[in-house]
Amino acid sequence: MTTGQAISGAHAGFHHLIEQAASRGPFARAVSVGCGTGVMEMELVVAGLVGEFHLYEISSVRIAAGRKHAETLGIADKVFFHETDAFADCRDRTFDLVYWHDALHHMPDTEMAVAWSRERLRSGGIFAMNDFVGPSRFQWTDRMLDFGTRFRQGLPDRYLVAPGDPARSIPRAVRRPTVEFMITQDPSEAADSDRIIPSLKATFPDVLIRLTGGVIYHSALNDILSNIDEQADEGLLKTALLLDESLTLLGETHYAVAMATR
Repeated sequence: MTTGQAISGAHAGFHHLIEQAASRGPFARAVSVGCGTGVMEMELVVAGLVGEFHLYEISSVRIAAGRKHAETLGIADKVFFHETDAFADCRDRTFDLVYWHDALHHMPDTEMAVAWSRERLRSGGIFAMNDFVGPSRFQWTDRMLDFGTRFRQGLPDRYLVAPGDPARSIPRAVRRPTVEFMITQDPSEAADSDRIIPSLKATFPDVLIRLTGGVIYHSALNDILSNIDEQADEGLLKTALLLDESLTLLGETHYAVAMATR
């Protein structure tokens, strides 16, 4: 759903779009916020698409793992981790690429984060995002719940056996978690996610946004994926993805990819 082409590998379509944007040459300097171990970003360095990547992360454990991985790949001199708040620390530097991967939806103020991203871009620089853009705190719309529930209702019982507890079944009804539960589990999870797309459109008027689904594969299948065999159940998975793609045409999605030029 990202590129309209058959590309194998998780998130490969997103990186293919970045590769297309780098057709005139690699991005000399890039920045990523909430990078975790930086594995995704390092793929771009190894591929020769980014010359120097500045990675912001507040977890020292993840940074240590990331630095070790960079050394293993032989790119430690091209990857720079910063254990600090990017918004406070990185105010006067510009980049050729601002990269967001599954981190923007953890920002408490996504409008500010998107505006900061534009400010950090040099003229002609690229904003690239692959992220959750669904309802804040996972407060699914009624239509999302309806389609997710109806999909589960059509599944044979064997798919709904609770992983790790064969005596229990996963409910066929897809429900919203409470806001209180979400905050208790992770205060940053989808804190302001439903403002991401409006913020992108306001900040980058010519932004390319591709909705990549999730109503089915992220919520309806979330608890039961371990019961599905990728080869034996190929038809089921294709049906799920086709339904997800159809739902994006109605504007119902959990995820999106966005590309914009300053």
